[in-house]
Amino acid sequence: MSELPRRDALRLTALATAIPAFQAMFPTAAGAATPATARTAGGSSAAGAVPGPQLPTPASWIVKPFDNTRVTLAPSLFTDNRDRVLTFLRAYSADRMLAVFRTNAGLDTHGAQPPGGWETADGNLRGHFAGHYLSALSLAYAGTGEQVYK
Repeated sequence: MSELPRRDALRLTALATAIPAFQAMFPTAAGAATPATARTAGGSSAAGAVPGPQLPTPASWIVKPFDNTRVTLAPSLFTDNRDRVLTFLRAYSADRMLAVFRTNAGLDTHGAQPPGGWETADGNLRGHFAGHYLSALSLAYAGTGEQVYK
């Protein structure tokens, strides 16, 4: 199987994104829902939801959670990116991530500078990046079992 060229992947993504919007502009006479009448799975109106056909779900399909350890990736672009993220997580200073929290609590930052951007002592979303960082660490530990992530 050959690789899909990046341009073709981008074209397919644009097409897949555009089709539901196009269908919403021209509802069929068969009573297709309009954005104003579209409903989410819970039955509430979905602002800006794009209607689509409701496909039947086979009764044999059962969704069950599974551990990340049950998934193995073959060497690929995905494993390359995963390894880059793991390298970043190993190298990133926990003191730097904690700098904003320590500043806000009046504690010593141990000389660490905050990550920057919104993640500053007076930033709009301080703690947001830290949440992603902690999630990444926990997933890295769950996936590798390496103590450095714990």
